[in-house]
Amino acid sequence: YLSRLIHFIGVGLLSTSLFGGWLIHNAYLREKNLQAQAQILRVLKPVGLLGPIGLGIMVITGITNIIGLGFTSMGDTISMRWLGEKLTVFLLAAVNGIIFGIRSAKRGKLVVSMVQGNAPADAELQKEKFDKGAKTFFYVQFILFVAILLRSVLKYQ
Repeated sequence: YLSRLIHFIGVGLLSTSLFGGWLIHNAYLREKNLQAQAQILRVLKPVGLLGPIGLGIMVITGITNIIGLGFTSMGDTISMRWLGEKLTVFLLAAVNGIIFGIRSAKRGKLVVSMVQGNAPADAELQKEKFDKGAKTFFYVQFILFVAILLRSVLKYQ
């Protein structure tokens, strides 16, 4: 039962990262001052770090929960279609989050260089691409998160 409780804590961390990140990102997009945007991105960084922490917790406790159900081989686990589908969507969400984290770090460095006045000539165009990509990330991640939750609840359909 402890593993399930910790698993729910992981779900909480992931949802906090997703929804908190989305709210802070929207504040960033509304702000027109570059220095304020850089400050908002600094605030967003620790919220974004909740995602990988939650992901790690979910992987560890997910494996523990699978073992607790009595499955000892991957063949046993995948025979439960709902679990295989859930793990596939989870993997997609994890990869999406990792790629977004890398791109977010690059966006943060770009905005800081813009504030300092030593940005590349096409910095504004790069920033717009990063911002658009971040917006897409939050929509895709939300859909994947809901799919994972639905697959967890609707195990036998």
